[in-house]
Amino acid sequence: MPGTDAVTAREGPWRAAAKQEDAHIPQLGASLRNGKARRWIRSYPRRVTPSTDFIVLSDDWGRWPSSSQHLFSQLGHRHRILWVETMGMRTPRFRASDLRRGLEKVSGWVGGGPSAPWRVPPPRLTRFSPVMQPWFGPKMGRRLNEELMLRSLRRKIAEVGLVEPVLVTTLPIAAPLVGQLGESRSVYYRVDDFSLWPGFQPDLMDRLDDELVRKVDRMVVSAEGLRRPDFVGPQLLLDHGVDLEHFSQPSSPTPEPLAEIQRTGLPIFLFAGLVDERVDPALLSGLPGEVVVVGQNRGVHLPGPVHVFPEVSYELLPAWLQAADVLLLPYRRNEQTDSIQPLKTREYLATGRPVVASALPELRRLSLPGLRLAENARAFRKACAELGEAVARPAPPPSQSRLDSLSRWAEQADSLLNFVSAEE
Repeated sequence: MPGTDAVTAREGPWRAAAKQEDAHIPQLGASLRNGKARRWIRSYPRRVTPSTDFIVLSDDWGRWPSSSQHLFSQLGHRHRILWVETMGMRTPRFRASDLRRGLEKVSGWVGGGPSAPWRVPPPRLTRFSPVMQPWFGPKMGRRLNEELMLRSLRRKIAEVGLVEPVLVTTLPIAAPLVGQLGESRSVYYRVDDFSLWPGFQPDLMDRLDDELVRKVDRMVVSAEGLRRPDFVGPQLLLDHGVDLEHFSQPSSPTPEPLAEIQRTGLPIFLFAGLVDERVDPALLSGLPGEVVVVGQNRGVHLPGPVHVFPEVSYELLPAWLQAADVLLLPYRRNEQTDSIQPLKTREYLATGRPVVASALPELRRLSLPGLRLAENARAFRKACAELGEAVARPAPPPSQSRLDSLSRWAEQADSLLNFVSAEE
Protein backbone atom coordinates (compact mmCIF):
# COMPACT_ATOMS: atom_id res chain seq x y z
CA MET A 1 0.00 0.00 0.00
CA PRO A 2 1.60 3.34 -1.01
CA GLY A 3 2.56 5.81 1.69
CA THR A 4 1.11 9.26 2.16
CA ASP A 5 3.95 10.95 0.25
CA ALA A 6 3.35 8.77 -2.81
CA VAL A 7 -0.36 9.56 -2.81
CA THR A 8 0.28 13.31 -2.45
CA ALA A 9 2.79 13.31 -5.30
CA ARG A 10 0.44 11.43 -7.58
CA GLU A 11 -2.51 13.71 -6.82
CA GLY A 12 -0.51 16.91 -7.36
CA PRO A 13 -0.17 20.08 -5.31
CA TRP A 14 -3.79 21.22 -5.76
CA ARG A 15 -5.23 18.04 -4.21
CA ALA A 16 -2.47 18.01 -1.61
CA ALA A 17 -3.30 21.57 -0.58
CA ALA A 18 -6.96 20.67 -0.27
CA LYS A 19 -6.11 17.77 2.07
CA GLN A 20 -3.88 19.98 4.22
CA GLU A 21 -6.88 22.22 4.95
CA ASP A 22 -8.90 19.32 6.36
CA ALA A 23 -7.38 19.45 9.82
CA HIS A 24 -8.63 23.02 10.31
CA ILE A 25 -11.62 23.31 7.96
CA PRO A 26 -13.04 19.87 7.19
CA GLN A 27 -15.86 21.20 5.03
CA LEU A 28 -13.48 23.08 2.76
CA GLY A 29 -11.26 20.12 1.99
CA ALA A 30 -14.22 17.86 1.32
CA SER A 31 -15.91 20.39 -0.93
CA LEU A 32 -12.74 20.92 -2.95
CA ARG A 33 -12.51 17.22 -3.66
CA ASN A 34 -16.15 17.23 -4.73
CA GLY A 35 -15.66 20.28 -6.97
CA LYS A 36 -18.10 22.40 -4.89
CA ALA A 37 -15.77 24.80 -3.10
CA ARG A 38 -17.83 27.96 -3.39
CA ARG A 39 -20.39 27.34 -0.69
CA TRP A 40 -17.68 26.85 1.94
CA ILE A 41 -15.12 29.37 0.76
CA ARG A 42 -17.69 32.16 0.93
CA SER A 43 -17.61 31.75 4.74
CA TYR A 44 -13.82 31.41 4.85
CA PRO A 45 -12.44 34.86 3.94
CA ARG A 46 -8.94 35.07 2.48
CA ARG A 47 -6.79 37.96 1.32
CA VAL A 48 -4.89 38.02 -1.96
CA THR A 49 -1.18 37.89 -1.17
CA PRO A 50 1.93 38.00 -3.41
CA SER A 51 1.68 34.21 -3.60
CA THR A 52 -1.95 34.20 -4.79
CA ASP A 53 -2.52 32.41 -8.09
CA PHE A 54 -5.02 33.33 -10.81
CA ILE A 55 -6.88 31.43 -13.51
CA VAL A 56 -8.12 33.76 -16.26
CA LEU A 57 -10.55 32.61 -18.93
CA SER A 58 -10.48 35.18 -21.69
CA ASP A 59 -9.42 35.94 -25.25
CA ASP A 60 -6.34 34.53 -26.99
CA TRP A 61 -3.22 36.12 -25.56
CA GLY A 62 -1.40 38.39 -28.00
CA ARG A 63 -4.03 38.28 -30.73
CA TRP A 64 -5.03 41.91 -30.14
CA PRO A 65 -4.95 44.28 -27.15
CA SER A 66 -7.71 43.89 -24.58
CA SER A 67 -8.30 45.35 -21.14
CA SER A 68 -7.89 41.95 -19.49
CA GLN A 69 -4.52 41.42 -21.20
CA HIS A 70 -3.37 44.88 -20.15
CA LEU A 71 -4.35 44.23 -16.52
CA PHE A 72 -2.78 40.81 -16.24
CA SER A 73 0.34 41.97 -18.06
CA GLN A 74 0.88 43.98 -14.89
CA LEU A 75 -0.14 41.29 -12.41
CA GLY A 76 1.86 38.61 -14.24
CA HIS A 77 5.08 40.02 -12.82
CA ARG A 78 3.91 39.36 -9.24
CA HIS A 79 1.43 36.50 -9.40
CA ARG A 80 1.27 33.14 -11.13
CA ILE A 81 -1.41 33.25 -13.81
CA LEU A 82 -2.87 30.44 -15.87
CA TRP A 83 -4.30 32.19 -18.94
CA VAL A 84 -6.93 29.98 -20.57
CA GLU A 85 -7.81 30.63 -24.22
CA THR A 86 -11.23 29.32 -25.19
CA MET A 87 -13.09 28.75 -28.42
CA GLY A 88 -15.40 31.47 -29.69
CA MET A 89 -19.03 31.95 -28.75
CA ARG A 90 -20.59 31.50 -32.17
CA THR A 91 -20.81 28.60 -34.58
CA PRO A 92 -18.18 28.93 -37.32
CA ARG A 93 -19.17 29.20 -40.96
CA PHE A 94 -17.41 27.96 -44.07
CA ARG A 95 -15.53 31.14 -44.92
CA ALA A 96 -11.88 32.15 -45.14
CA SER A 97 -11.80 34.13 -41.87
CA ASP A 98 -13.26 31.25 -39.87
CA LEU A 99 -10.84 28.80 -41.49
CA ARG A 100 -7.90 31.03 -40.52
CA ARG A 101 -9.27 31.27 -37.00
CA GLY A 102 -9.56 27.50 -36.80
CA LEU A 103 -5.95 27.08 -37.88
CA GLU A 104 -4.89 29.58 -35.18
CA LYS A 105 -6.68 27.50 -32.53
CA VAL A 106 -5.06 24.27 -33.73
CA SER A 107 -1.71 26.04 -33.52
CA GLY A 108 -2.51 27.01 -29.94
CA TRP A 109 -3.33 23.41 -29.04
CA VAL A 110 0.15 22.30 -30.06
CA GLY A 111 1.87 25.12 -28.20
CA GLY A 112 1.87 27.83 -30.83
CA GLY A 113 0.43 31.33 -30.69
CA PRO A 114 0.05 34.50 -32.77
CA SER A 115 2.93 34.92 -35.21
CA ALA A 116 3.41 38.51 -34.05
CA PRO A 117 1.76 38.94 -30.64
CA TRP A 118 1.09 42.52 -29.63
CA ARG A 119 2.67 41.77 -26.24
CA VAL A 120 4.86 38.96 -24.93
CA PRO A 121 3.32 37.27 -21.86
CA PRO A 122 4.78 38.41 -18.51
CA PRO A 123 7.22 35.97 -16.84
CA ARG A 124 4.74 34.36 -14.44
CA LEU A 125 1.91 33.86 -16.95
CA THR A 126 1.32 30.47 -18.56
CA ARG A 127 -0.80 30.30 -21.71
CA PHE A 128 -3.09 27.31 -22.08
CA SER A 129 -5.32 26.52 -25.03
CA PRO A 130 -7.45 23.46 -24.20
CA VAL A 131 -8.72 21.29 -27.03
CA MET A 132 -12.38 22.02 -27.75
CA GLN A 133 -14.81 21.40 -30.57
CA PRO A 134 -15.85 24.55 -32.48
CA TRP A 135 -19.64 24.13 -32.72
CA PHE A 136 -20.72 26.21 -29.76
CA GLY A 137 -24.45 26.42 -30.40
CA PRO A 138 -25.80 22.85 -30.01
CA LYS A 139 -26.39 21.73 -26.42
CA MET A 140 -24.48 18.48 -26.92
CA GLY A 141 -21.48 20.42 -28.25
CA ARG A 142 -21.51 22.76 -25.24
CA ARG A 143 -21.68 19.84 -22.81
CA LEU A 144 -18.76 18.17 -24.58
CA ASN A 145 -16.71 21.36 -24.33
CA GLU A 146 -17.53 21.71 -20.64
CA GLU A 147 -16.25 18.21 -19.97
CA LEU A 148 -13.15 18.73 -22.12
CA MET A 149 -12.42 22.02 -20.36
CA LEU A 150 -12.89 20.63 -16.86
CA ARG A 151 -10.65 17.64 -17.41
CA SER A 152 -7.86 19.52 -19.16
CA LEU A 153 -7.99 22.47 -16.75
CA ARG A 154 -7.80 20.28 -13.67
CA ARG A 155 -4.77 18.52 -15.12
CA LYS A 156 -3.15 21.85 -16.02
CA ILE A 157 -3.84 23.33 -12.57
CA ALA A 158 -2.08 20.38 -10.96
CA GLU A 159 0.76 20.53 -13.48
CA VAL A 160 1.40 24.24 -12.91
CA GLY A 161 0.96 23.80 -9.16
CA LEU A 162 -1.75 26.38 -8.54
CA VAL A 163 -3.28 26.31 -5.06
CA GLU A 164 -6.78 27.71 -4.53
CA PRO A 165 -6.45 30.27 -7.32
CA VAL A 166 -8.73 33.24 -7.91
CA LEU A 167 -10.85 32.53 -11.01
CA VAL A 168 -11.45 35.51 -13.32
CA THR A 169 -13.48 35.25 -16.50
CA THR A 170 -14.54 37.73 -19.17
CA LEU A 171 -16.69 35.16 -20.98
CA PRO A 172 -20.22 33.95 -20.16
CA ILE A 173 -19.36 30.47 -21.49
CA ALA A 174 -17.28 29.95 -18.35
CA ALA A 175 -20.43 29.77 -16.21
CA PRO A 176 -20.50 25.94 -15.94
CA LEU A 177 -16.86 25.92 -14.72
CA VAL A 178 -17.36 28.22 -11.73
CA GLY A 179 -17.03 26.27 -8.50
CA GLN A 180 -15.47 23.28 -10.26
CA LEU A 181 -11.78 24.25 -10.25
CA GLY A 182 -10.96 24.56 -6.55
CA GLU A 183 -10.91 28.34 -6.75
CA SER A 184 -10.89 30.42 -3.57
CA ARG A 185 -12.88 33.22 -5.16
CA SER A 186 -14.55 33.84 -8.53
CA VAL A 187 -14.80 37.13 -10.42
CA TYR A 188 -16.80 38.02 -13.52
CA TYR A 189 -15.02 40.82 -15.40
CA ARG A 190 -17.89 41.95 -17.62
CA VAL A 191 -16.47 43.90 -20.55
CA ASP A 192 -19.34 43.52 -23.01
CA ASP A 193 -22.92 42.39 -23.46
CA PHE A 194 -22.35 39.50 -25.85
CA SER A 195 -26.07 39.00 -26.43
CA LEU A 196 -25.95 42.12 -28.61
CA TRP A 197 -23.12 40.92 -30.86
CA PRO A 198 -24.00 39.83 -34.42
CA GLY A 199 -23.54 36.11 -34.99
CA PHE A 200 -24.02 35.23 -31.31
CA GLN A 201 -27.17 33.57 -29.94
CA PRO A 202 -28.84 36.26 -27.80
CA ASP A 203 -31.01 33.95 -25.67
CA LEU A 204 -28.13 31.58 -24.96
CA MET A 205 -25.76 34.45 -24.12
CA ASP A 206 -28.35 35.89 -21.73
CA ARG A 207 -28.84 32.53 -20.00
CA LEU A 208 -25.11 31.97 -19.56
CA ASP A 209 -24.63 35.55 -18.38
CA ASP A 210 -27.41 35.08 -15.79
CA GLU A 211 -25.88 31.81 -14.62
CA LEU A 212 -22.47 33.40 -14.24
CA VAL A 213 -23.91 36.33 -12.28
CA ARG A 214 -25.64 33.90 -9.90
CA LYS A 215 -22.47 31.89 -9.31
CA VAL A 216 -19.57 34.33 -8.97
CA ASP A 217 -18.46 36.04 -5.76
CA ARG A 218 -17.64 39.42 -7.29
CA MET A 219 -18.22 41.44 -10.44
CA VAL A 220 -16.04 43.98 -12.22
CA VAL A 221 -17.53 46.01 -15.08
CA SER A 222 -15.85 48.28 -17.61
CA ALA A 223 -18.90 50.54 -18.09
CA GLU A 224 -21.88 51.72 -16.07
CA GLY A 225 -24.18 50.15 -18.63
CA LEU A 226 -22.71 46.72 -17.88
CA ARG A 227 -23.62 46.69 -14.20
CA ARG A 228 -26.06 43.98 -13.11
CA PRO A 229 -28.50 45.38 -10.51
CA ASP A 230 -29.54 41.82 -9.63
CA PHE A 231 -26.03 40.82 -8.55
CA VAL A 232 -25.96 40.49 -4.76
CA GLY A 233 -22.19 40.63 -4.19
CA PRO A 234 -19.59 43.41 -4.42
CA GLN A 235 -19.43 45.13 -7.80
CA LEU A 236 -16.68 47.43 -9.13
CA LEU A 237 -16.66 49.85 -12.05
CA LEU A 238 -13.08 49.70 -13.36
CA ASP A 239 -12.22 52.26 -16.02
CA HIS A 240 -9.62 51.42 -18.63
CA GLY A 241 -6.02 52.53 -18.27
CA VAL A 242 -3.35 53.44 -20.80
CA ASP A 243 0.33 52.80 -21.46
CA LEU A 244 1.01 56.48 -20.93
CA GLU A 245 4.68 56.56 -21.85
CA HIS A 246 4.09 54.43 -24.95
CA PHE A 247 1.56 56.86 -26.45
CA SER A 248 2.70 60.21 -25.04
CA GLN A 249 6.39 60.10 -25.96
CA PRO A 250 7.14 61.66 -29.37
CA SER A 251 7.52 59.02 -32.08
CA SER A 252 9.67 59.32 -35.17
CA PRO A 253 9.82 59.07 -38.03
CA THR A 254 6.33 59.78 -39.35
CA PRO A 255 5.01 56.72 -41.22
CA GLU A 256 5.67 57.32 -44.91
CA PRO A 257 2.01 56.91 -46.02
CA LEU A 258 0.96 59.66 -43.60
CA ALA A 259 3.97 61.83 -44.47
CA GLU A 260 2.79 61.78 -48.07
CA ILE A 261 -0.75 62.74 -47.05
CA GLN A 262 0.62 65.56 -44.87
CA ARG A 263 2.16 67.13 -47.97
CA THR A 264 -1.32 68.06 -49.18
CA GLY A 265 -1.41 70.65 -46.39
CA LEU A 266 -4.90 69.56 -45.36
CA PRO A 267 -5.71 68.42 -41.80
CA ILE A 268 -5.68 64.67 -41.25
CA PHE A 269 -8.63 63.04 -39.47
CA LEU A 270 -7.75 59.52 -38.38
CA PHE A 271 -9.60 56.54 -36.95
CA ALA A 272 -7.56 53.53 -35.82
CA GLY A 273 -9.23 50.31 -34.78
CA LEU A 274 -11.59 47.55 -35.81
CA VAL A 275 -14.08 48.72 -38.43
CA ASP A 276 -17.21 46.71 -37.65
CA GLU A 277 -20.94 47.24 -37.17
CA ARG A 278 -20.33 49.67 -34.28
CA VAL A 279 -18.62 52.22 -36.56
CA ASP A 280 -20.85 54.75 -38.35
CA PRO A 281 -19.29 55.37 -41.80
CA ALA A 282 -21.56 58.38 -42.32
CA LEU A 283 -19.54 60.25 -39.69
CA LEU A 284 -16.47 59.98 -41.93
CA SER A 285 -18.21 61.70 -44.81
CA GLY A 286 -17.90 65.42 -45.54
CA LEU A 287 -14.96 66.13 -43.22
CA PRO A 288 -12.82 69.14 -44.26
CA GLY A 289 -9.54 67.33 -44.83
CA GLU A 290 -7.95 63.96 -45.43
CA VAL A 291 -9.73 61.03 -43.76
CA VAL A 292 -7.57 58.06 -42.79
CA VAL A 293 -8.76 54.68 -41.47
CA VAL A 294 -6.21 52.26 -40.03
CA GLY A 295 -7.39 48.78 -39.06
CA GLN A 296 -9.17 45.59 -40.02
CA ASN A 297 -12.44 46.09 -41.87
CA ARG A 298 -15.23 43.56 -41.28
CA GLY A 299 -17.31 44.32 -44.33
CA VAL A 300 -18.19 47.96 -43.62
CA HIS A 301 -18.51 50.14 -46.72
CA LEU A 302 -16.58 53.37 -46.22
CA PRO A 303 -17.49 56.56 -48.11
CA GLY A 304 -14.91 58.00 -50.45
CA PRO A 305 -12.48 59.50 -50.51
CA VAL A 306 -10.95 57.71 -47.53
CA HIS A 307 -7.34 56.54 -47.19
CA VAL A 308 -7.55 52.96 -45.92
CA PHE A 309 -4.58 51.11 -44.40
CA PRO A 310 -4.36 47.70 -42.72
CA GLU A 311 -3.97 47.45 -38.96
CA VAL A 312 -0.57 48.35 -37.59
CA SER A 313 1.25 46.81 -34.66
CA TYR A 314 0.81 48.09 -31.13
CA GLU A 315 4.47 49.13 -31.21
CA LEU A 316 3.99 51.35 -34.27
CA LEU A 317 0.51 52.68 -33.43
CA PRO A 318 1.68 55.82 -31.53
CA ALA A 319 3.56 57.08 -34.60
CA TRP A 320 0.40 56.81 -36.71
CA LEU A 321 -1.76 58.54 -34.11
CA GLN A 322 0.74 61.35 -33.56
CA ALA A 323 1.00 62.01 -37.31
CA ALA A 324 -2.73 62.85 -37.43
CA ASP A 325 -4.22 66.23 -36.56
CA VAL A 326 -7.58 65.07 -35.15
CA LEU A 327 -8.39 61.58 -33.89
CA LEU A 328 -11.87 60.11 -34.32
CA LEU A 329 -14.22 57.78 -32.46
CA PRO A 330 -17.07 57.60 -35.02
CA TYR A 331 -19.46 55.18 -33.34
CA ARG A 332 -23.14 54.58 -33.93
CA ARG A 333 -25.51 55.25 -31.05
CA ASN A 334 -27.40 52.07 -30.21
CA GLU A 335 -27.90 49.58 -27.41
CA GLN A 336 -24.57 47.89 -28.10
CA THR A 337 -22.41 51.03 -28.10
CA ASP A 338 -24.27 52.57 -25.15
CA SER A 339 -22.44 50.13 -22.86
CA ILE A 340 -18.90 50.31 -24.26
CA GLN A 341 -15.89 52.30 -23.13
CA PRO A 342 -13.57 52.30 -26.17
CA LEU A 343 -10.11 51.11 -25.19
CA LYS A 344 -8.49 53.54 -27.63
CA THR A 345 -10.00 56.66 -26.01
CA ARG A 346 -7.15 57.15 -23.53
CA GLU A 347 -4.56 56.04 -26.08
CA TYR A 348 -5.77 58.84 -28.37
CA LEU A 349 -5.76 61.40 -25.56
CA ALA A 350 -2.24 60.44 -24.41
CA THR A 351 -0.86 61.62 -27.76
CA GLY A 352 -2.02 65.18 -27.05
CA ARG A 353 -4.11 65.32 -30.22
CA PRO A 354 -7.71 66.59 -30.07
CA VAL A 355 -10.31 63.83 -30.16
CA VAL A 356 -13.83 63.99 -31.62
CA ALA A 357 -16.17 61.22 -30.53
CA SER A 358 -19.78 60.19 -30.72
CA ALA A 359 -21.47 61.13 -27.45
CA LEU A 360 -21.54 57.62 -25.97
CA PRO A 361 -22.82 57.45 -22.36
CA GLU A 362 -19.47 56.22 -21.05
CA LEU A 363 -17.52 59.00 -22.76
CA ARG A 364 -19.97 61.56 -21.41
CA ARG A 365 -19.50 60.17 -17.90
CA LEU A 366 -15.70 60.30 -18.16
CA SER A 367 -15.58 63.91 -19.41
CA LEU A 368 -11.84 63.71 -20.11
CA PRO A 369 -9.81 66.81 -21.11
CA GLY A 370 -9.26 66.97 -24.87
CA LEU A 371 -12.33 64.84 -25.68
CA ARG A 372 -15.03 66.62 -27.69
CA LEU A 373 -18.37 64.84 -27.92
CA ALA A 374 -20.86 65.12 -30.78
CA GLU A 375 -24.52 64.24 -30.45
CA ASN A 376 -25.13 63.74 -34.18
CA ALA A 377 -23.43 63.77 -37.59
CA ARG A 378 -23.81 67.52 -38.02
CA ALA A 379 -22.17 68.22 -34.65
CA PHE A 380 -19.44 65.69 -35.46
CA ARG A 381 -18.55 67.46 -38.72
CA LYS A 382 -18.70 70.88 -37.04
CA ALA A 383 -16.29 69.80 -34.30
CA CYS A 384 -13.90 68.38 -36.88
CA ALA A 385 -14.05 71.58 -38.94
CA GLU A 386 -13.29 73.80 -35.93
CA LEU A 387 -10.41 71.64 -34.74
CA GLY A 388 -9.07 71.22 -38.27
CA GLU A 389 -8.76 75.00 -38.64
CA ALA A 390 -6.60 75.15 -35.50
CA VAL A 391 -4.08 72.54 -36.67
CA ALA A 392 -0.51 73.20 -35.61
CA ARG A 393 2.44 71.25 -36.98
CA PRO A 394 4.40 70.01 -35.19
CA ALA A 395 1.65 69.42 -32.64
CA PRO A 396 2.34 70.54 -29.06
CA PRO A 397 2.91 67.81 -26.44
CA PRO A 398 -0.02 66.73 -24.28
CA SER A 399 -0.75 69.07 -21.39
CA GLN A 400 0.03 67.96 -17.87
CA SER A 401 -3.64 68.27 -16.89
CA ARG A 402 -4.56 65.87 -19.68
CA LEU A 403 -1.89 63.37 -18.66
CA ASP A 404 -2.95 63.62 -15.01
CA SER A 405 -6.51 62.65 -16.01
CA LEU A 406 -5.35 59.33 -17.52
CA SER A 407 -4.80 56.32 -15.28
CA ARG A 408 -2.01 53.91 -16.07
CA TRP A 409 -2.73 50.21 -16.44
CA ALA A 410 -0.53 49.51 -13.41
CA GLU A 411 -2.85 51.65 -11.27
CA GLN A 412 -5.95 49.91 -12.60
CA ALA A 413 -4.37 46.49 -11.99
CA ASP A 414 -3.76 47.49 -8.36
CA SER A 415 -7.40 48.58 -8.07
CA LEU A 416 -8.51 45.21 -9.40
CA LEU A 417 -6.22 43.39 -6.98
CA ASN A 418 -7.46 45.41 -4.00
CA PHE A 419 -11.09 44.73 -4.94
CA VAL A 420 -10.52 41.01 -5.37
CA SER A 421 -8.64 40.76 -2.08
CA ALA A 422 -10.95 42.87 0.10
CA GLU A 423 -12.91 41.03 2.77
CA GLU A 424 -16.66 40.92 2.32
